[in-house]
Parts: sequence; structure tokens; C-alpha cells
Amino acid sequence: MDKQSTNGNSSSQQDPTHLDLAKYQAEWARIHENTVRQIAEFKAKSANSSQSGSQRSSSGSSSS
Repeated sequence: MDKQSTNGNSSSQQDPTHLDLAKYQAEWARIHENTVRQIAEFKAKSANSSQSGSQRSSSGSSSS
């Protein structure tokens, strides 16, 4: 009975393909999450800069 539990543990440790695949998928998940976050930040910055740019141009034209 001890051999079966030991075999179960050692077989998962001896199967590097499974672990490599899990690491690979986890890395791509992190890359995806970072990319989505960076796109959201870029859109927020672009929206803020375009709003402040339109406020500047309207305030500049009204003072003329």
C-alpha cells in the first residue's frame, strides 16, 4: 500500500511535461492579464489627456 502512494507521488514528480505545460499556461495567463491591464491603463490615460486637451483648447479660444 505504501508503494502505491509513493508511486503516485513519484510519477507526478517524474512527469516534467505536465509541470512544464502548467508553468507555460500560467506564464501566458500572467502575460494576458498584464496586457489587458496595460491596455486599460493606456485607454484611461488617453481619455484623460484628450479631455484635458479639449478643455485647454476651449479655454484658450474663449479667452481670445
